[in-house]
Amino acid sequence: MASHFTRDGTPKQPYRTQAEAQSAAQLARTLNGADLNSYRCDYCFQWHIGRRFRGD
Repeated sequence: MASHFTRDGTPKQPYRTQAEAQSAAQLARTLNGADLNSYRCDYCFQWHIGRRFRGD
């Protein structure tokens, strides 16, 4: 299971819906070129965005 915190130890940003998370990922992609995806968190059951796993 993925951590519920970012690499620097801060809590991950929760999004209520997949659509909200996907919009945030798209904005990050547009502004920063970040390759992010949305996923449902097993810990809080909300949505987060993060980098794709190397195996994807």
